[in-house]
Amino acid sequence: MTTINPAVNTAAVMTVKSFFKKAKAGANIGKKRADMNWNFAGVNSETVATLDAAAVAKVVNGFIEAYGRKLIATNGDDWNFEPTIETCNFELAYADLTAARTNSRVLTKETLTKLGDLYLAVMVRSGTVEVKAANTVRSLIIDKFASVMGKTDVLAVLRSRIDQFCDHATEEELESIADVVEAVAALLDELAAPQEVTVDSI
Repeated sequence: MTTINPAVNTAAVMTVKSFFKKAKAGANIGKKRADMNWNFAGVNSETVATLDAAAVAKVVNGFIEAYGRKLIATNGDDWNFEPTIETCNFELAYADLTAARTNSRVLTKETLTKLGDLYLAVMVRSGTVEVKAANTVRSLIIDKFASVMGKTDVLAVLRSRIDQFCDHATEEELESIADVVEAVAALLDELAAPQEVTVDSI
């Protein structure tokens, strides 16, 4: 049974999902924690007015700074790029956040190609798979797994390949496409899940 603290506004309780990499140290080295849905006491339009204004400003500035760092990572090949007040502000950071919440807006041809190319580079560099196999997965990523729909065994292996990719990619590499990786992982989980069809559902 879950007990809710009376001081927490249940209307502001948020639920999110976390994906994990294999532990590289500690008691669980070499193991991967299962994906997890978890809750936190968030803020809504009613409760935000009760918070300390200086604290809110600090949190919001941290949020905007994180967006700026994401822009730098996204434009990693352009060494002349730097965020400005015109390109890095609350409105744009918020627009990016809300866009990232919708898989259809995250998994575009452009972002899938970027992930596919990075997947190929990381997996070959790490020696995890042969170039041919890495290229096959790259093509499946770009194609949004259309050719393997319904093949639960293949989808399960692809999901494990994404985990391996995350284990071998650097933090800098993952930072610019974290939302894409999360969306792809969620998509593979959804596609691989057994679909129960009943009379009522059709």
